[in-house]
Amino acid sequence: MTNRILYICLFVLLTACGGKTKKETVLQEGTPVSLSQAQGFGIAHTDTYTIVTVYNPWKPGEIYDKYYLVKDETIAVPEDGHKITIPLKSLMTNSATHLGFLELLGELDKVTGVCNSDYIYNPAILKGVEKGQIKDLGDAFNLDIENLLLLHPQAVMTTAYNTEDENSKRMRQTGLNIIYNIEWQEPTLLGRAEWIKFIGAFFDKEALADSIYTGIEQRYNDSKMKALVLSYAPSIFSGQDYQVVKVIQPNCFVMPEPRTNTHKIQPAPASPAI
Repeated sequence: MTNRILYICLFVLLTACGGKTKKETVLQEGTPVSLSQAQGFGIAHTDTYTIVTVYNPWKPGEIYDKYYLVKDETIAVPEDGHKITIPLKSLMTNSATHLGFLELLGELDKVTGVCNSDYIYNPAILKGVEKGQIKDLGDAFNLDIENLLLLHPQAVMTTAYNTEDENSKRMRQTGLNIIYNIEWQEPTLLGRAEWIKFIGAFFDKEALADSIYTGIEQRYNDSKMKALVLSYAPSIFSGQDYQVVKVIQPNCFVMPEPRTNTHKIQPAPASPAI
């Protein structure tokens, strides 16, 4: 009798453990959206909400964050993510790279806050900053949290890094919806471009985002085929301003398959241009 009880307890324990393991290894529920190149996020649909999952590029197999997008805020969602009502009505973004996606989607008017406006070249955003309609919250790595709270956007779209800094902690403490956009970690240009689908989901514009990406992919592949037959590689300068110093990389040339952090160029086997 004692052995029988032990067997039953062991069976229950193993069953419970097996269920937990299965739950942890399931990356998404619902019907997944097919992605062409992007590896850093996933989208899936259920009858009542959309699941957007951001994967951790520094720890393969782990989830960085998860969002449940609903059109009715009364809809219940699982507790392992953040519920966000879509479409977004206002957004603060701390990276200029997000603005191009938003412009293509026709959602620049939802931007109420930015960072480092000196590095932004979008005329509509700069005009908004000049008129005071868009708030410049300063350095992206030392955000003006007080003014962010006063601005109170529906969400903050921010990039993410391998280690958490004090600025990220302060942003989370505001209680605002923090949307992590890690497109810069994609290994290919098309992978980065496909993050337009990620942003489109938060504005209920998945179909438009998919159409835009399809066009980008087609044009990219057409240009790639043309570049493959060229007999020369043009030289370019690449770099950025850092602490009042212009950082210039060695002489570079354009590559069809990007392999550097810029995802656009490959160092050339030539002497530096300067």
